Amino acid sequence: MFHRQLLLRKMFPADAAKRVSRCRVSSTWQPAGDGRIDAFIRLLRDDLAEFEASNIRSNLTWLDRKAQMWLKQHRDTVCVIDCDKGLGEAIVLRSWVNEQVALQLSHGYVQLNPAELHLKMNGCKQRADVLVQFFRSSGVLSLHQARFLLSKLNSSSAGCFRILAKVHKHPVASRPVCNVRCMWFGPFNVFLVEQLNPVVNALHTVVTSTDSLLHELGGLSCKSNYRFVTLDVVNLYPSIDRQHLFQTIVPCLRRHIPNHQKCTFIIRALELVMDACVVSFNGEVYESQDGVATGLGVAGQVANIYLSSFDNFLMQSCDNYLQFLRRYIDDLLLLWSDGNVHFLDVALHIEHNRILEMFAQEFLHR
Repeated sequence: MFHRQLLLRKMFPADAAKRVSRCRVSSTWQPAGDGRIDAFIRLLRDDLAEFEASNIRSNLTWLDRKAQMWLKQHRDTVCVIDCDKGLGEAIVLRSWVNEQVALQLSHGYVQLNPAELHLKMNGCKQRADVLVQFFRSSGVLSLHQARFLLSKLNSSSAGCFRILAKVHKHPVASRPVCNVRCMWFGPFNVFLVEQLNPVVNALHTVVTSTDSLLHELGGLSCKSNYRFVTLDVVNLYPSIDRQHLFQTIVPCLRRHIPNHQKCTFIIRALELVMDACVVSFNGEVYESQDGVATGLGVAGQVANIYLSSFDNFLMQSCDNYLQFLRRYIDDLLLLWSDGNVHFLDVALHIEHNRILEMFAQEFLHR
């Protein structure tokens, strides 16, 4: 595999200005050989053949071994789970995990029996096949794209549901995560991410990188009596009303994707991916009926487009009090008139807007 990758890179030099689409089925085509690359691979294999692994010695201390033994003895009572924000792992009560999972699954998930799962998955796969074939015949999709989108249609596995411990919160809460990479609509996720990234990049209020934000802040001259304000959505993805989501993002997609048929396919594919999301936990299977599944590949792009309407609302309604606005998904950074912060509080409560109702305030003094 490594040999083939080197040969491909030599034959097709990387172009930094042109990204290669991932929407293609893996090929077994073998490029022509190269003397220098062949010699390098041969020498590498000779070196690896002479490698002798040393004996593995455990670096566990006596206390580490006692801790492992204790965890094994109490496996029915406690468990180790990952923490949110990359804060390591946490030992928690298994009963707490079950309570938090039940709580998270109560937000937009419905349990399915095996017959319902079979019917659900087959129905979504049929929708996917008809959708791809129709837009392939219409010329919207290329043959390679169509093959890629349907390349995992034979997969019948459900996603995996788990939680992360929010140890930085008080009291400790949980974040739901759906791992759906193994599911049949994985190629649709890859396609949608590629298609929606240019739309997100065109939204000037969305932060595309930390470096770009720091560069903007470095050249910012703060007006007198202005201060930074942060806004955050509590549990964004489960809180999204799916019907309102599409009512909000479809006009934005129509504006940024001039090809009407292509835009229609993207919208239909988004609907399909969200409808098709099913996850398992402790042998039980659940389907996502509302909200956006956290962990869905295209969730970040969808959220950025969805919340751009909130950015527009603030810029249009609060222009006299607002100097700077940038956002990444549900984290919003404002430079706001210090004497008029109360206006923001009023605006968030009098506006009958589903997005505005999801926001909670936090004030960051600089």
